[in-house]
Amino acid sequence: MPTYVETRGSGLPDDYKFLGGGPARAWWYQDYRDQTTFDHPTVLVERDALGWRLYVGAIPSGRHDPTGSTNRITVVAEGAQDGDDVDREALVRLVEVWLADVAEQREQGRARRALDEVFTADVVDRLYTDDGPADVVRARLREACERLGGPVRHPQAADLPGSWIAPVRGRSGRTAFVARVRALLNGESSGSAIFVNLVDRADVFAREPDDPPLAVLVTDPGETLELDPLPLPTRARPPKKAQGPITPMSVPPGRRRTRTLVALVLLALVIGLVWLLAPEAPGTGLAPTPPVPARTN
Repeated sequence: MPTYVETRGSGLPDDYKFLGGGPARAWWYQDYRDQTTFDHPTVLVERDALGWRLYVGAIPSGRHDPTGSTNRITVVAEGAQDGDDVDREALVRLVEVWLADVAEQREQGRARRALDEVFTADVVDRLYTDDGPADVVRARLREACERLGGPVRHPQAADLPGSWIAPVRGRSGRTAFVARVRALLNGESSGSAIFVNLVDRADVFAREPDDPPLAVLVTDPGETLELDPLPLPTRARPPKKAQGPITPMSVPPGRRRTRTLVALVLLALVIGLVWLLAPEAPGTGLAPTPPVPARTN
C-alpha cells in the first residue's frame, strides 16, 4: 500500500524523515513550495495520467523534541492505478477531519488524537531507528484512520464543477473540497484540490480555459473571501502571432540597396565572362579581325 508517514523522534539530533522509507519524489515540495509552507497545515491532492497523489501535512502530535517544539506528522499516499489496495475512503476521512480541526482551531483535534493513540512516543522512536518496517507503519496509519470513524456524507456534499476558491473556515467550502478529494482519489475527476497557507488571492490561481479543474482552500487571515466557493478567474491565453512571408517592404531600405548593387555587379561579371570565353559562332561568315601590321619607317 503506497502510504507513508513522516515525523521525527524524541532525540535532539532527530530530524524529520519517513518512517520505514518514503516516496521516490518529493512532488509536493517541487510543485507547491511557492504557495504553502509545509510547517503549517497543508493538503494537496492530484490526479493525472500518471495516477493520484495525496499530501496531508503538519498534523501536530503530543510528542515534543528536547527543545519543547511540537513534533508534527505528515501523511503521503500515491497510486498509479485504481486497482491499488489503498483504503482511499480512510484517506478522505483524514482530510475531512484535519480540515475541520484547522477551521475550528482545535488544539487537541481529532486527527491529532487518533494519530497519537497509534503512533506513541515509544513506537515512533522504535520505528525511527529501523528503516525496514514499512508494512508496520502503513498498518498503524490504517488503524489511526479507522479511529476517525466512517465518512460523513453531507446531503450537500457534491463536487462543485470547474475551478473555485473558498476559505477553510467556511463549511460549504470544506464540504465541496472533501467531495472533490473523494472524486480525485476514486478516479471520477482529474485535476487538483489544494489547501495552502501562503497565498489567498483568487487571481493567483487564475486558470486558462483548457487547464484541469482546481479546487482551492486558503487560510484567508484577513477574511476577505466569501464563505461560499467562488469561481476562479479565467486567464485568457494570448493569441499567437502569425508569421507571414517576408515581403520586399519587410527588408530595411539600406539592405535593399546593398542587395541591388550586388546583383548588378554579379550580372556584369557574368556577361563579361561569357563575352571573353564565347567561341566564334558557326555559320556567321565572320573572320577573326586581322592583327594591325607594325609600322615601318
